[in-house]
Amino acid sequence: MIKPLYYLIFVGILAISLGSCITTSKINYFQQQQANSDSLKIAKFKYTGPIFETGDILDISIYTASKDVNELFAPFSSQNIRTNQTYNSGSPIQNGFTIDTLGFIDVPTIGKVKASGKAKFELQEELRNLLKEYIIDPIVYVQLLNFKVSILGDVKLPGIYQIPNDRITLYEVIALAGDLNYSGNRKNVKLIRTDNGMQKEYIIDLTQSNHFGKEYYYLKQNDLLFVSTTSVRLNQLNYAQYYLPAISSLSLIVTFLNLIKQ
Repeated sequence: MIKPLYYLIFVGILAISLGSCITTSKINYFQQQQANSDSLKIAKFKYTGPIFETGDILDISIYTASKDVNELFAPFSSQNIRTNQTYNSGSPIQNGFTIDTLGFIDVPTIGKVKASGKAKFELQEELRNLLKEYIIDPIVYVQLLNFKVSILGDVKLPGIYQIPNDRITLYEVIALAGDLNYSGNRKNVKLIRTDNGMQKEYIIDLTQSNHFGKEYYYLKQNDLLFVSTTSVRLNQLNYAQYYLPAISSLSLIVTFLNLIKQ
């Protein structure tokens, strides 16, 4: 009677251990789909900068060859903001031009300018052309201040990250979060994006190498990444919560029966 119980305990532990194994195919990034391919062909795409939306906060800096004109426009530029921006969660945002509910910003000298729905470089060029009526050869630089992304789930450092520039990739955000835990499901990462009031969802398999050039490769402001937990991790939790106490109880019973037999 005793030996079969020991055997059952041994088999149970072995089965749980084998069921909890994580293979390299589940955790390695950039895996090639074609074994005979000597190199990975990366898709070509043109980065146009962020597309501004209602509620975005913009820093607009204006420069000219005239020192006097530069001093005139200095109060309208928030250059000190960039030095305060970090990747840490909760980084404060200071002054800037907020895009109103109608999609406009109110720029001194120029007046109201439509900003929502426009790319960074498109808005810069439009502002530059408008300023030509007042100053010679203006240089305009537009910076998105409230660029933040969130990453939740089975990662080492989940949270909200304030991005100090307006360009960050999918893999850079994952790196900011300290990478996925071994139990994070790399084959089923969900990206939730709000675009013109509509919510979009992308299911991303990080083990594949076909993300370069996709519309989600560069993240947008307010994007949310969610990493689910693999069944392996759930099995481990179930083992710790249910199976381990049961096995411990069986061990105690076997020990007690041994003592009685003696």
